[in-house]
Amino acid sequence: MQTYHYVLSTKAQKEAIDLLKLEGTLKQIFQEHFHDNLIESIIQKDGYILNLKQTFDNSSKRALGRKIASQSELGKHVKRFIYDKGKSRSGQLFRIVK
Repeated sequence: MQTYHYVLSTKAQKEAIDLLKLEGTLKQIFQEHFHDNLIESIIQKDGYILNLKQTFDNSSKRALGRKIASQSELGKHVKRFIYDKGKSRSGQLFRIVK
């Protein structure tokens, strides 16, 4: 079993968001994304814990983040980054707890 613990990445996000209010939406997104690989998802006020049968790679982690941002109201809270002289951009909503 692989365990991943993610928390909201900024203080402003932690003050503005209560993930417990989005528990049903997040659990549905996790189930759709991981299918049979998902053992359990635990939603907390400022983060979530995923227990998976197998590891998941960085591209899948980014895809999950995009899915959470687009399929919930959390997209408006994404911290945006622009780099490579404005040619590329990225966003961050959660960070992993090690």
